[in-house]
Amino acid sequence: MTSLLDLSEDVIIEIVQWLCPKAKEYTPDYCFSQNSIAFENKAFGDLVLLSSTCQVLRRILGGKLFSNVSLVRFNEAQVILRAPKSESVDKEVAICRILHDLLALKRGFTFNNFVQYLEAPVSVIYNNPLFQGQFPRLNALKVYSNGDDLKKQKQQQFTYEAITPLVNLEYMSSNALIIFNVPCLLASVGLVNRLDLLIDLSELTPNTEIAAITQAIEEHEKDRLVELNLFVTSIEALKQQEILSLIIAASPLLEKLTIRTVRKSHLFVPKSEWGVGSVTGNDILGLITQTCKKLKLLAVSDELFTCFQFVLPGVRCRRTAPLHLTYVRRPPTSFAFQGQDNLVAFTVGVGATSFHLLYFETELLRHHNQMDFLLVLLSMVSLEYCYQDLKKVSVENCWSYENDSMMRAKFENQVDNSNLTDERIKGIHRQLAMIHPWTRLALNTPYHKQKEEYSVVYCAKGLDQYTEILNQLWRLMPGLMAMILASSNSPLPLVRPLLGTPEMDKWRRDFWGVETSLLELEHYCLRDRQRSSLWDS
Repeated sequence: MTSLLDLSEDVIIEIVQWLCPKAKEYTPDYCFSQNSIAFENKAFGDLVLLSSTCQVLRRILGGKLFSNVSLVRFNEAQVILRAPKSESVDKEVAICRILHDLLALKRGFTFNNFVQYLEAPVSVIYNNPLFQGQFPRLNALKVYSNGDDLKKQKQQQFTYEAITPLVNLEYMSSNALIIFNVPCLLASVGLVNRLDLLIDLSELTPNTEIAAITQAIEEHEKDRLVELNLFVTSIEALKQQEILSLIIAASPLLEKLTIRTVRKSHLFVPKSEWGVGSVTGNDILGLITQTCKKLKLLAVSDELFTCFQFVLPGVRCRRTAPLHLTYVRRPPTSFAFQGQDNLVAFTVGVGATSFHLLYFETELLRHHNQMDFLLVLLSMVSLEYCYQDLKKVSVENCWSYENDSMMRAKFENQVDNSNLTDERIKGIHRQLAMIHPWTRLALNTPYHKQKEEYSVVYCAKGLDQYTEILNQLWRLMPGLMAMILASSNSPLPLVRPLLGTPEMDKWRRDFWGVETSLLELEHYCLRDRQRSSLWDS
């Protein structure tokens, strides 16, 4: 009689997928999601039981059941809702013991053999030379700890007998201080395709941590790095030559580059040893146009244009491939934007073909204000520089105090309900597990996390649309009229909505993957602000 195991592996997988369908979920690359959420209803528990019946089924199903593991948190809601971080030493010791016991079993069917994505505190790796053996299929690693956690590990005397890089690793996310102090991470940083790096100059020393990471990337035989996401605690950090050298080292094959600041950047003051950096706006512009030849996607924070001045060179950048420029606009104090001229020069200087505006909604600036901002930007690009290569723009409200408060209130009301049953609690846990930074809830405001795309056409003088745009610009920015009169032959931009934009297209998937990583690094890898002594009494 033929049994299930007599069938081929492909047929068994097809049967399992038909019996236990996966839930539809738009998850960006390298983002944590509980393994159970990927399956509908109670399918995950049934598959775990099925895989536990024999080694053959565990080998077939293990990669689908145990691919994602976090030793730091339960779900992403803990980061979004800013849940308190666990500081239990006993918990970390228990984790290390469990991993040690799993390795001692020398079995191929324990869950750690199927883990591909791992989030771990530094304690799991720092004193563990056998780490690679515990996770043989690991290709994505996030090490979430800060300088205080590292100090605790350094108090334990330990010497590495051999430094083994994680040869299968494709993605790494951590603090520069952690990578420098963990030999296997430093040895692996040149092997990854994508690197998410948090740089806090208040913890780092000149010519030490960043220089070592730069050297590790340069010394690798084959350049693999195609995506670098750089998060700094202060925009002033970009004036340091070491950070510019790091980007240059990663530039040969770089296709995606993000330069963002953390949300509370004013709380982090660089060490005095760093001094005042010498890097200028044109140095950054030259890096992007002359060194990053393969760049396709560039994302920057608005602080860049208030800190640096950009002056276009005589010869402009002519790109053979499209460049998508993402502009992250954090909460401003007024509609007036001091760095607008720098943003316009930068947009033209890098040769952007599309412009994506992501903004933080406040009472002062709503969605229609952002659309006005886009129109003024496009007009200045066309009038001042005769630049008409921008063919597409988009706008999206990604952050909002109002929407964040509504989401928090929703779950607080559910938890405060005194009539909670076990089944109800399980339902709340599942809802929390399905919340991601890119998740849109039914209670959100209309524009929240809804991307709007527009095509850009340029209207010459004499057309009916030209007069319409002229009147609109007069209302928004009367100072543009002098520029329009001086450039009588320059066309004006007309934006037209594009319909049928995918719910989670590739560009949005890339952005939300980076935004998620930034949220996590802020939450777990930055020191908490010291409490005032007033609370000690």
